[in-house]
Order: sequence, then C-alpha cells, then structure tokens
Amino acid sequence: MRLEHLSKTDPGNPTPAVDDLSMDVFDGEIITLLGPSGCGKSTTLRMVAGLEIPDSGSIYFGEKPVVISEEGFRLPPDKRELGMVFQSYAIWPHMTVEENVAFPLKSKKMQKAEISDRVEKILDLVGLPGMQKRRGRCSAVGSNNVLPWLAPSLPNPEPCCLMSHSATSTPSYASRYGSRSSSSRGDSTSPFCSSRTTR
Repeated sequence: MRLEHLSKTDPGNPTPAVDDLSMDVFDGEIITLLGPSGCGKSTTLRMVAGLEIPDSGSIYFGEKPVVISEEGFRLPPDKRELGMVFQSYAIWPHMTVEENVAFPLKSKKMQKAEISDRVEKILDLVGLPGMQKRRGRCSAVGSNNVLPWLAPSLPNPEPCCLMSHSATSTPSYASRYGSRSSSSRGDSTSPFCSSRTTR
C-alpha cells in the first residue's frame, strides 16, 4: 500500500488533520500510527478505506490506483477489497459468531457450503473452534477482542486497517493472525496498518 502526499483539512478547522503524508506499507509489514487524539491517525485510515475524501494526494494498493486526487479518481469503498476494524467492538449481539464472521462472505454472494467451510477454518485459525452457534457477546472470555478482526480479514482483503485504543485493542493479534494465516495459505500476508491513541 502506498500513500503519496495525502492531505485532508476538516471543514471549519484551519489546521490540516493530515498534511502531505507519504508512506509505504509492504506485504507482510505491520505499521502502527501513534499519536494523541486529533493528530490524524484515524483520518488517514478512513481515507485509505474510502470513508474520507482526501483534499490532495494519491493512494495505491500495490500498482492499483485507489485515489488520484489530481485526476478526480476515487475508487468506491466497496470496490477496495479492504478489511476495516473500527475503534469499538463491531459485533452484532443478536447474531451468532458464525453469522458475524460470515457477513462479508454473504455480501459477496458466496455459496453456503463455502461460507461454512471458511468460517470453520478461520475460527480454528484463531483458537475459537466450535463456537459458530454462540451469540457474539456470549462467547469465550477474550474472544470479543478477536471477533471484530475476523469478518474484515476473512475475504482475504488487500490491506487491513485497525482503529484502536488501549481499552479495546489486541496488540499481538495483528502479528499472530498475519503469521498464522500466511502459513496456512502458503503466501505472504496483506499489508496491515493500525492506529493507537497515546496519552
């Protein structure tokens, strides 16, 4: 993933939230954006995900252009094949673990048998085998930290982005998931970018 000269200023605020940011995140690499609240960490990830529109700059996933501001090109969020984990737990409490994890696969119109197989494999991958039928909020201790990661990562997205703070983050999970999923698939992992608020 490559960011080139990204800038974003929020309406009514004279100070840019992100000012001429350039960076590269390579396959298998984990990058964390650290800083106090309001310094532009989440804004950067939201621009990558397509939830914010940069004022200027470009974003590429590999060689594929995602945003080229100067040309007015912007790939819609649903076309970016990107995994996104928001700051609070993104678990639907009325749905089972299986239904939570399978949600993005259903949106891709996959067959039920394939969805069930992939859900079973990824739950086993993260140490939650046999929990498909439990309610999202009634799962094992610590699993609520893991479940929000699974739905965005299950379709094998290109980059994966995490917005977290000290109360809800799982610091070791990015590394653990990346190394285990890489070995299970036999390929390199996607670039991973996270943000954490410092105090």
